[in-house]
Amino acid sequence: MPTANGNANPEVVATVAEQIEVANQTFATNRSVRARAGALRTETSALLLTYRAYRFARIAGGSDVSDNDRVRRFLHDFCSGDGQSKSYAGYSRGSVCQACGSAIRPGDLEYDVVTTTAELRLDALCYAVFMEVQRTMPGAAAP
Repeated sequence: MPTANGNANPEVVATVAEQIEVANQTFATNRSVRARAGALRTETSALLLTYRAYRFARIAGGSDVSDNDRVRRFLHDFCSGDGQSKSYAGYSRGSVCQACGSAIRPGDLEYDVVTTTAELRLDALCYAVFMEVQRTMPGAAAP
């Protein structure tokens, strides 16, 4: 800043020079941090591709619970409903088992189990479980 006589004040010049130096150091540090962040982002992407979650078996629930137990409970609840059930068998046109969720391929046997209030489409394995559950139900006759 010029003084009244037109010369620059040496204290102000020194302060401005110090501020410029601090700004240059901050800018250099910022560049360094941004370069490191880019390298870390690239490294993280490589690690995610290498060690993706699908490479590890998911562990959930108790070790003695299987999908078969879930299907058995589902079919037991279905059998506990009102009325007797009737079963119809036929060749599939390509559908999904409503107990386990697996696909029933075209041409494979599928089973429709019908009660007065509900209907289930089952594949052969789930129908075998259904028959076993049906036999264990008190007072239930086999469909």
